[in-house]
Amino acid sequence: MWILLTGPSDSANQYADKIKSAFLRYFNLAVHTANSILNDSKKSEEVAAAVFEKMMSSPDKFFDHCKSEDHLKNFIATVARNLAKDVLKHERIIPIDSDGDNFFDILENESEDDMDFKMLFRDFLLSLPRETRDIFTLKIAYGYKLSEIAHLLNKNAKAIQRKWERGLKKMCVYFDDCGIDLKSRMKGGRL
Repeated sequence: MWILLTGPSDSANQYADKIKSAFLRYFNLAVHTANSILNDSKKSEEVAAAVFEKMMSSPDKFFDHCKSEDHLKNFIATVARNLAKDVLKHERIIPIDSDGDNFFDILENESEDDMDFKMLFRDFLLSLPRETRDIFTLKIAYGYKLSEIAHLLNKNAKAIQRKWERGLKKMCVYFDDCGIDLKSRMKGGRL
């Protein structure tokens, strides 16, 4: 993948550091966004790679168009979503639910003391329906607002809000049953 970041294009060279930085920060976001549509991790990684290939071929369209970091993040997610939809249309496939392991690639590293919590949290997420798991991933790992998640998933904002709230209630019950005080695990309002 790093070979892609060292192409000879003059316009790409002036943007090389920005492209590399965006790749390091948002590749997993592009993968997860594509995977929420394709439910195929290999194809989702290919879509994410295509996002950054597009970025390298026309970096001015990405960076001149995006005036803030949030705008760039949303733009990358939107391009990934659109490319994933194109793959679905082209291949005419029906998505199959996957195991959702992409979330765990983007969780912050926990200390060894928190390994049990991380495993319990992983088990909890895997118990959620796919769409709710996607909402948790985008909200917790990437800090998206629920309205932004609704836009990314092309769903009604109230439906996303309900799924989020139901998921939070399930999470509280799950961790209470495990004897874990969830509030003590929160860091600045985030897990």
